[in-house]
Amino acid sequence: MQVMQAYHQGTIDFFCAVYAIINASRLLLNDENIRFSYERGCHFYQHLMTYLYEKDYFMTVLTSGTDYPLMDNLLKEASVYLRKYYGYDLQYSYPFYRKKIKIAPLLEEVEVFFNQPRQACIMRYHNFVEGDHWNVPRIITKNTHILKFWDKIETTFEVKDLTLKPYKRDGLTHLAKRGIIYLTLKKAK
Repeated sequence: MQVMQAYHQGTIDFFCAVYAIINASRLLLNDENIRFSYERGCHFYQHLMTYLYEKDYFMTVLTSGTDYPLMDNLLKEASVYLRKYYGYDLQYSYPFYRKKIKIAPLLEEVEVFFNQPRQACIMRYHNFVEGDHWNVPRIITKNTHILKFWDKIETTFEVKDLTLKPYKRDGLTHLAKRGIIYLTLKKAK
């Protein structure tokens, strides 16, 4: 009998950046005591997908995924959406993009940020099994990153298996420093 692993979000559709933005926004809105229901998530998803389609990005994402400039555009569009429907601006930064830092202190900084209320982060992971994937960590500790996918499959990355070095088939999961995004909400004026 052959055992096959089920597909999960991101392995065949390349829209993981959209899901990551929605999940991060959901966490942030929940911290503001705004219930972000499944229906609200669907509307947000439809909005971001329509944006991709209308700006002629849809086929690019469908076949190649989301690069950094497009992630910036999606985050800006998400902020417009959150302002219109919830009265909050999505603020984001790339704290490690040009910073010289080793993996251990970087992960410590991310853990401290991640575990504060009213803050979320999106991280770009790349490894041979998972591929190139934007996601919102569910749990970050000194030893592990646990990612929660939309279909309830969890992937655990041991910190010892994470690296900042450029991707290669070495069995490690590579974090892109530019792909670590800190997010907060600010009440719109």
